[in-house]
This record gives sequence, structure tokens and C-alpha cells, in this order.
Amino acid sequence: MKYFILTLIMAMGLAVLAADVVFSYTLNEPELKTANGYSHLKLDGAQSWGTPGSPDLPWYGTKILLPIGEEAVDIQVEFSSPQTLTLTLPVAPLQPQYPLSSTVVHPRQQPDPAIYGSATPYPAMPHNGLNTQFLAGHPISFSAVCPFSYDPVNNELVFYRQFSLRVKTASTARAAAAMQNLKQDTATSAYLQKAVDNTDNLPHYRNRTTGWEYLVIHDEAKLAQWLPFKDLYNARGQNVLLKSVQDITAQTAGADTQEKIRNYIIDVYAANPLRHVLLAGDTDVIPHRGFYVNMGSGGSIDADIPADMYYSCLDGNWNNDGDSYWGEYMEADLVPELSIGRVCYNSDDEIANFITKTQRYLNEPVIAEATTALFAGEWLWEGPTWGGDYMDEMIGGSSANGYTTVGIPSSWNITTLYDRTYGAPDSWTGSQLRPLLSNGPNLVNHLGHSATTYTMRMTNNYVTSSTITNDGINHNLSVVFTQGCYAGSFDNRETNVGEYTADCITEKFTSISTAAVAMISHSRYGWGVQGSTDGASQKFHRQYIDAIFGEGINELGFALVDSKIDNIPYIQNTPVMYWVTYETNLFGDPGLMVWSDTPQQMNVQLPSYWAVGLNSYQIQTNAPGAVLRLKDGTDILCEATADATGLINIDLIQSLVPGNYDVSIIAANFIAHHSQISVQASDQPYIVASQVQYLDADGLYHTGEVIGLNVTLKNVGFVDQTGPGTVTLVSNSPNLLVLSGSYEFDALAASDSTEINGFFQVKVQGNYSDHQIAYLNFSASFDSYISNTPAALILNAPELHLDTYQFVNANPQVLPGDNPALNMIVSNRGSGHAFSPMLILFCDDPNVTLSAFEATLTPVGPDSFTLYESAFSVLVSPDAPIGSSVNIGYMLGAENGNTLEGNFVLYIGNQQYTFENDSNGWESLAPLTSFVNQWHRESYRNNTAEGSWSMKFGGPGSGAYSSSAYGALESPVIPLGKKGRLYFHHWMDAEVHTNPSYAWDGGLVQISIDEGPWIQITPVGGYPRRIYNNPASPFPANTEVYSGSFGWSPAEFDLSSYTGMAKFRFIFGADGYVTGEGWYIDDVYLESEFDVASEDLVTNLAFNLHGNYPNPFNPTTTICFDLPKAATVNLDIFNLRGQRVRSLVNTELPSGTHNAVWNGRDDAGSPVSSGVYLYRLSNGEREITRRMVLMK
Repeated sequence: MKYFILTLIMAMGLAVLAADVVFSYTLNEPELKTANGYSHLKLDGAQSWGTPGSPDLPWYGTKILLPIGEEAVDIQVEFSSPQTLTLTLPVAPLQPQYPLSSTVVHPRQQPDPAIYGSATPYPAMPHNGLNTQFLAGHPISFSAVCPFSYDPVNNELVFYRQFSLRVKTASTARAAAAMQNLKQDTATSAYLQKAVDNTDNLPHYRNRTTGWEYLVIHDEAKLAQWLPFKDLYNARGQNVLLKSVQDITAQTAGADTQEKIRNYIIDVYAANPLRHVLLAGDTDVIPHRGFYVNMGSGGSIDADIPADMYYSCLDGNWNNDGDSYWGEYMEADLVPELSIGRVCYNSDDEIANFITKTQRYLNEPVIAEATTALFAGEWLWEGPTWGGDYMDEMIGGSSANGYTTVGIPSSWNITTLYDRTYGAPDSWTGSQLRPLLSNGPNLVNHLGHSATTYTMRMTNNYVTSSTITNDGINHNLSVVFTQGCYAGSFDNRETNVGEYTADCITEKFTSISTAAVAMISHSRYGWGVQGSTDGASQKFHRQYIDAIFGEGINELGFALVDSKIDNIPYIQNTPVMYWVTYETNLFGDPGLMVWSDTPQQMNVQLPSYWAVGLNSYQIQTNAPGAVLRLKDGTDILCEATADATGLINIDLIQSLVPGNYDVSIIAANFIAHHSQISVQASDQPYIVASQVQYLDADGLYHTGEVIGLNVTLKNVGFVDQTGPGTVTLVSNSPNLLVLSGSYEFDALAASDSTEINGFFQVKVQGNYSDHQIAYLNFSASFDSYISNTPAALILNAPELHLDTYQFVNANPQVLPGDNPALNMIVSNRGSGHAFSPMLILFCDDPNVTLSAFEATLTPVGPDSFTLYESAFSVLVSPDAPIGSSVNIGYMLGAENGNTLEGNFVLYIGNQQYTFENDSNGWESLAPLTSFVNQWHRESYRNNTAEGSWSMKFGGPGSGAYSSSAYGALESPVIPLGKKGRLYFHHWMDAEVHTNPSYAWDGGLVQISIDEGPWIQITPVGGYPRRIYNNPASPFPANTEVYSGSFGWSPAEFDLSSYTGMAKFRFIFGADGYVTGEGWYIDDVYLESEFDVASEDLVTNLAFNLHGNYPNPFNPTTTICFDLPKAATVNLDIFNLRGQRVRSLVNTELPSGTHNAVWNGRDDAGSPVSSGVYLYRLSNGEREITRRMVLMK
């Protein structure tokens, strides 16, 4: 959907190289709703931008990497694919931001008459200006584009679904100066990958640099206190430089202490792979640099916003004009080269507290509490504006206000403490919160009124180790983010300029021995929008959570960095965005790896023997993507990354010398490994297989293949070998058969080597899972000595998956006499080829005849899929009963891979919708234009066996549904006969009321017969809740609905009162407040009976046992069977051991069709376990047996 073109234009006689960088965007359809007399627009990936009172149109943020040494000098936007939207109401005006500490409720901002009364389309310029920033010397153009053109006089709006952004660049002095920080290494490539849109043309740097990675700047008197912190990170494989402020100020040029420290950081960065800086001291040790922001129009002005990003953003000097104001808009360097944190302390004990807490969080987490979170939200303004509404956007994720962010997984153990729950301000207190904090939630998030020494309804006096008791041993330590005003005012200033108080409350949380291991907070006002969640502070908070859970950035400092970079496109001419960018600081370790999943112990299998001259090793771990470092003191001798199986290959450039070395291995959500190895020098000849090359055409090792080996033998001992030796290849794996014998080699002098090419061969055999590791051993015998060198081969196998299938028929329904064919998509998720996939079918149902019982399919390559059309066909008997289903068992496998077993289910007459190939004719409709409709086809959750898709009301993926949402999922016309029943499976996460009988949001089902009115239908057992009286809800009060949170569950509706041409629709609605993940619908099935052209239906019946429905099931399933005549019948349930677990029917029954329901319990009434069960029908003459699956 995006493309990148780089055009270089060289003009004769010019000394500079000009370049055009063009990047194209294709956007999703906007959402339009009306409320409070205005039209409101939302566009995925876009945010509000502009001045208060201007039309609140979505602006799409762009981040374009430019050629090194260039700067953007012009931006041109070319729009295409216009769509005209007719508006019934004018576009709402943009609302202003207010300090969160302000209690005054301001009137709503009215439309700016200069814009709304003008015939000139808005905006006059389609982008918000030029803004080139530099990341490690690489220029990035940040801008926001408005893909709308609004005529306010005629209330017409044009939306452009596509646009191309052309950035014209030129060499400038500013861009040349930024090249002093140019880094061209793998770390920079990874950083840029997450920072720009045009990733296809990223530079592919492959070199790694070594040196100092972590800088701690400290008071020279506290060097001894900071040595344990250095040891902590040395054990994690990083090189830590401790440097005193006194040394820096004495040795480094600069106008003041701040500039000297920054210049020193720049020097260290230039010569080292520096990534983290810890400012170890309060402002009396490391003074802050105060930045200037003028909110304009009589708003707040602050010339002293404490901003530690002065020390991490290394371009320019932050004061180009040399006045007393730092960080004015054209002086700002907004992209940090480093992550930075600060530790404030008043004693040695508090330094020790910080180090101990960091060590416990990283190395000794309370594992069961790592996936816990706490959200605290306060009443913000009369109206009301609830902090809980803001916080909810970070649970599961949100697409609110146009941009999508991933949140903390809703599957975590999440606790909320909201005023909104109680409907009034000040509904909870600090005394209620402190026990929740003492429980050790991993991530704590807060929005509410704060001050320098007050946050979360606590003053400094209540933040002690005896009131908040989680110490990292009894309960986990927490990472805290608060949007409250002044909670991080580490210069101790209060809201009135010139007034100062005690240490800020963030310092209290982080300096005691309990509570927070780290905290992110504002040094000045937090900002929000009254009556909305589109606050400036909220944008940074959401992007910080998204960095961890959406982008996989686990280092705390870089998660905060990413949140700032993601907001740069919207900072232009927006003072409040500068304000929040500057004031949001990290108190704690910037390198802290945040737990985003359950911590795992790292299993590491180190080689038992490390020898001088042996340069290749393999280390098996259980941590894919883990990074290993082999260090000699501060020298990094090798850095290697584990593959998808956790296997790390080490190839040393130079041989190790005798001695001890440190091995450190780290990976996200794994407890780090650190150990020492001893490299030995042998005072005898010592022969090893120093290099092994496997000979195969494609580098994939499948069962049945013969693999040749080239081997280099080397004498790594210090003594010459005196006589010939032999080397034998031994297999330690059942999947490798050695085909060669022993090889005799001549004596090798010390350090000499010899090559053995093609002699050794192994055959891959047997069955194994993909990426199975097969071990070999080279056993050498020489001069009465024996040595063993291990080797490993990663085997490849296909991993077949049946992604989807569909019976294709001339008519929508498969009827008796039809001959439908099966189409299926098979994917290979393994690394090996499926050379000859085989499909085997079995079915004993007399109502169908299969065209074949086995088929050899075309190959499926690794990581690919194949559509097989008409894999087989089914001839349905003219006598097949309408309303029945046929289970066609299958086995799908490859000769060198896995085997799948399951059933293709063919429904005769009745309808089933699995949504696997498309929406199956179902439509997403908006019954009320003033509400948002979010029904769509979704692959995030699925209930269909071997399937991937369902229908969802809610945001994409795990995203939550919007507030003020209402939509209908409407079926095609379906014939409905007698005794009809509707079945489906559904999954829901929706807001309920504290009264267990009521809900705020929910869903229901309706039916329409013969194009008649829509009528709500009631499930068997009834709806669980009713809508609470709420004028913001699209439902009338007391409407019965599904609501709450539950996993995939079956639903059943009795439709015996209806016949005709039916349509169904699923309705979901939400009020304007809390949201959840939404409602998923899958495996919709309609059954009913139709009259057949026979005077006696019974005479056409055959003795038959139908497939149970649903299958798989939980907790009940229905088994249907036909009797052509009266008989004594037995219907029994057996487990796979042949033991009968339940007798369902044991009686005489008349001829006809009968149903029996099994509730998943045995004859004693006890529930049986999940698994496969057999059910058998017998009438004394015949027996029929089928399978079913109980899933709990």
C-alpha cells in the first residue's frame, strides 16, 4: 500500500546535491458521526491538529527518512481518489487543552468565524509545515497531512483516500552539523526501523561497534556507592562507564555545568556505542536545564521546565539565539539519540535502595505478578470528565481519537480504581490505593490531580516503606506513569514561579526501599481536554504503553523515547505538545527491561569444553532472539543473536587465549543468564573439528536426504602430534544415520590443520518436528589421546495447516442431489518443503458418495500457502434428509512432516457461516448515523476448528470498540422452515454495571421474516443483563442484552414460531464512556425442517446417526438419529479406551427422527474431561459410530 521513490537531481554548476523523496500513503475510510450539533470525523492513524476553534479534521502523521547531510526545504502533497462526504452538520471545532490541575470548567470553544464563515476551503495548506529532526545524524522529516478539504459555507467535505508526499531536500549547515553524531551501525538501523515510515530504503548497516554503552554521571564522593550498579550491568554484558560530575566540569569545555555535561555526553557518544545515560543525582549534583514554552493567547508561560532530554538530544545547542530562553520552538532537538533517566537521592541508603530495587526487578521478579497492572483514574472536571475514561484506552488498546495504540493485554490481572465507578469526585482515597500498590502491580498508570508533593491522593508523608510495602521479594516492584501536574517537579518548584517546597513525590516513590522501581512523571502541568480523552499528556502515555506492547520496546528509557518520536508530527505550532515533550521525565534506570509477559528462566546449554584454537561453538537456549556477549573484561569478543529455535552460533574471528571469560545472554521476558567459562590450553596435542560445512543444494535438511560434510581438523594443543590419528563421526540423534566410517589423518603439528572434504556423509531419517536439532560428535583418536567435538544440524520439516475450506455449489444451499466440490487453503508454516502432501478421506454416511478417498496434492513450499480448488467432490443422495450434516473425516500430511486429522462438515439444506473466505454475504450497517459502526471481519480471534476468521464489533485486532458505538451485522436472506433453531459461538468483552442485572453496553439478536419488521429474539436461557437507564445509550432502558466478559461460548435460539424468508442481525451498542474489546461472532448455523414431496416422510428415512452439533462443544451437544421403523435402540458414549461413560438412550422408540442431548457428564453425573469421545447408535441389526470433541 506504500511505495518509496528516491530521485536525485544534479544541476551543473551547483555545489549541493538536491533530492526529492516521495512516499505514498493509502488510507482507510474515515468514520463520521454526529453529536452535540456537530459532525465528528475519525481516521485510522490520524490525530487532531490545529488551533482551537478551527475545524477538528484528522491529520495523518508522516515520518520520512531523508538522505544523510540533507534537510527538508519544501513539502508538496499530491492527493488522489477523492470522495465527497455530505454533512448534515458542520465539523466540530477543535477544543483547547487545559492544565489537569485546573478545576475551572470552561465554555466549549466555538467555531472560529474567520474560518467557518469563509468560502476558502480549509485547510489552506495541506500539511503543517517543515520540521527536520536528526537521529544519530540521519535526517527525518516530520509533518502531518490533512487528507480532507472542507468547505464550511456549503458544509461539503472531500476526503482523499490516497496521497503522495514529496519532500524536497538540500544540503544545509544544520544538516552538516548533525553529521557529527552520525552512527552507521546495526543499533542505529534497528532504531530507525521503528522511527520512520519509508523503511524499505533504510540503510542496512551491518557493523557493530564496541565500547561504553551505559554512562553513569555521579558525584565523585559516591563512586563506591555506584559500583554495584556497574556490576549489575556488567553481568548483563554491557560496558558501564562511571564518570564524576567534578571530572567532567574540570576537563570539558562549556559555558556552565549543564553545557559541560552535555558536551561530555556528546564526546562519549561519538566514540562509543552509547545507548543509556543515568544522571545519578538531584539538581544539586546534576543541574537541570529549564526549557521555555509560551502557550500563547494569554495562556501559561514557563521559562524553566525541567527537561532531561537536554542531555539525550545531542544536535544543536538548544539556544541558537543565545538569549535566556532555552528550547524555543526553532531551537528544539526533538529526537533523542540516547535514553536517559535520573536518580534523586538524599542518602547512601537511598542509592542502595535504587540499585537493590533495580536488581530485584530484573533478576528476581515475583513471576506470578509480572502480568499485573493497576489503573487509577480521578474525576477531572465537572461535566464530568473522568480520568478512568483516559485510563481505559490503555487496557487492551484503543482507536479513540483517530490513532490506534496497543494496550496492556486485557488477559492480564488488571485492577482499576476509578471515581467514575462511583459516579462522583473523590470517591476513592489514598488509603484504598496503598494496599493495591503494596500488592506489587507491574505497571501502574494514573491520571488525576497532582502537585509537587501530592499524587494519587497521597502526600509525601504517606509514601513510606511501611505504608507501601512491596519490596520486590514479598511482591513485585512497580513501574509507574502518572499524568498528574508537577508530580515530577524534581527542582521542587510549586505551581507559582519562585515558590519551592520539599522533594517531589516522584522522588519519594523511587527513593524508598519499596513501591516504584521507576516512575515517569511531569515536571510541570499535565494537560487534557475537557469532555474528551484527547489530552496531550494522554497521547504520550498511550504511545509509551504501545511502545512496550505494540512495538516490543522493552527498555524503559527507549519506550519513553518512542512515545516522544511518535508525537513529533503533531508538535508543529502546538505549544502544548512541546510542553509535554519537555516535561515528561524518567526517574529510574533507562536500561530497565520492562516485563511485558510472564518472565521465564533461561535454559542455556554451554559447551563443556572451550579450547585455544577452537573458534566455532553452538549454544542452545530456550530464548529466540536472545543476544549473547562473550567478554574479556570490557572487551566484547563476540556478539551473536539466537535464531527462532534459541540456537546461538558463535564464530570467533580470533582464537581465545587461556583464561576466564564472561558469557552474558539477555532476551525480553527472560531472566538474564550470566556465567564464566574457562578456556584451556592443552600441553599435549589436541585435535578438534574446528570447522564443519554441510553440503546441501538448498541448505534445508529433509528426511531422506543425504548430507555431505567438509571438516577441518586442527591441532589446538601446544604439542605436535607424533603419529597418525583417526576421526570418527558419531550420531547422537535417531534422525541422523552416519553412512561413512573412520578417516585416518596424518600427524598435525601444533596449530596446523587439515581438511577432509566429502568423506563424511549422514542421512536424515524418521519423523521430527520442524527445527529439530540433531547432534553429532567427531571423535578423534591420536597419540593415545581421545577428543570429542560436538556439532549440530538443524533439521527442516513442513508444518501443514488447513487454513480454511468451503464447499462450492451451484446454489447457496447444498440440497439432495447436488454435487458440491471442496476448495481449501493449506499453508506450510514450517521451514521445510512439503513435497507430496497427501489427503486421505473417510466417510461411511450412506447419504453421500465421495469422488475419491485419497489425493496427492501439489507441493507447498516453506512459509507459503496453496489454494486447492475442487480437491474432491461429494455427490449428495437425492434421499438425503434436509437439515442433516455429514462429517467427512480427513487426514492431511506430508511424507516428511506433520499429519492433521479432522472433519470436513457438509451441511445439507441448512446454512452455516464460518466467515473463513469472506463475509459470506453478511453486511455491516449503521442503523444510527450519530453512532459509530465497527462490525468487520477479523482474524484476531476465531472459533472455527482449523479456522482463522470471525466477525467482530470493535477496533482492529484486540482494539476496543469506540464510545458512542452502535452497529448491525445483517445476514443475507435465508430460507427458514419448521422447527428452526439458530446456533452460533460468541466472545464478548463489554462494560457492565455494578448491579449484576444491568449493563452499560451489550449486544442482541434480531430476526426479520419476509422483509417484515425487525424483532428481537431471545436465546434459550435468556439474555443475562439489561441496559441501565442511560440517555447516552443507543438502546432503550431495560433492553435485554448479552454483556460482560466471557470466552467463546455457544448460543442457541428457538425459532419454531417463525417460518419464511428470514434475515438475522446482530446488534451491538455502547454509550459514551468505558469501552471493551467488543463482540465476536463465529460459526453461525441455522437448522430447520422442510416438507418433502412425499405423502409419508417416515418411509423415506433410513437408519442413520447424524453428526452432533455443535462439535466441538462445551458444555452440551445434540445428537440426532433416524429410525425407519419402531425399534429398541441404544445410544451410548465411549471414551477412546472403549469404556462406556454414558448411556443416553436405552428404550423402544417409534419410527422418525429423534434427538438426544449430552451434557458432558458420565452415568454418575460427574463431568468428564476434555477430549475425543465416540457415540454409537444400535438397533439390534446395525450399529453406527461417530466421533465428537468436548473442549473445556
